[in-house]
Amino acid sequence: MIVGPDIGRATQRGHTAFERDSAGLWLILADPWDWGAGGGVATKEDEVGRCIYCGSTDDLTDEHIIPYGLGSTWVLRKASCRKCATITGRFEGEVLRPMLGELRAALGMKTRRRSERPTTSRLLLETNGLLQAVSMPVKDCVQVLPLPVFPPPGYSEGRSLDEKLRVQQIELNTVRASKSKALGKDRGADAIRRPFSCRSFAFAQLICKIAHAAAVDLCGLDSFGQFYLLQTLLEADDHVGFFVGSGRLASQPATGDHSVGVYSNEGGFVVAQVDLFLPIAGTSYLALVGRLRKPKERQGEVKR
Repeated sequence: MIVGPDIGRATQRGHTAFERDSAGLWLILADPWDWGAGGGVATKEDEVGRCIYCGSTDDLTDEHIIPYGLGSTWVLRKASCRKCATITGRFEGEVLRPMLGELRAALGMKTRRRSERPTTSRLLLETNGLLQAVSMPVKDCVQVLPLPVFPPPGYSEGRSLDEKLRVQQIELNTVRASKSKALGKDRGADAIRRPFSCRSFAFAQLICKIAHAAAVDLCGLDSFGQFYLLQTLLEADDHVGFFVGSGRLASQPATGDHSVGVYSNEGGFVVAQVDLFLPIAGTSYLALVGRLRKPKERQGEVKR
């Protein structure tokens, strides 16, 4: 068997916190975007012209909605100032490298730091209670995709507005396990231990970033009267359990690597459903991004 250290309970692929949101009837605002490994990539070429996080118009950079390191080319042009890009880059890097670095290397995903890409992975073979460390090429070793499972967002259950984000369990997904199992069998091991890292809050911040950026792209920055996730993104505020959690409003797409669906109800509240590593993972995430302005408040404005 393959086990991990100090992770609490682990759930099998397919865990769903809830199937239907209890806050009311949700109307689809835009079809989910999805990305294939080799084509069909969704892109937006028009420029936003100001930072989608702080509103600055100075020193703007392009913003990947789903990270470049996860294979996406869905980009908002001139949409993040350097200061905010540095802030969001920190938690994005924490997810892409310590948490997902070896998995990304094994799957051949994009990187801007090729010289830092890991080439080997570490296993511990357990035999009669003794542990032996073994290194394997990263492409041959079993890789772990650990996904934090949060409670459903508090808005869907009427919980406290200032609730901290909690991790209920870790969903463990494995790929390319056959050669590691064969090695363990050849060495007479009783078990194989595979170290891994799960940066739960940084991952939640990444979900917030994807949800926020996708909603801006699909709805238009000026369509929103309020945004709810900025304090978590820019100030690392973990009192975000009301707005973010595990769950889904729609079934996961059957194809593609990642997917984002953006939905709005009649009250103008906008929720994004984020699904990452669709061929591997089972957990979906919901984020209450913000609230749209009333139609009369948007008169005279041009939607992107």
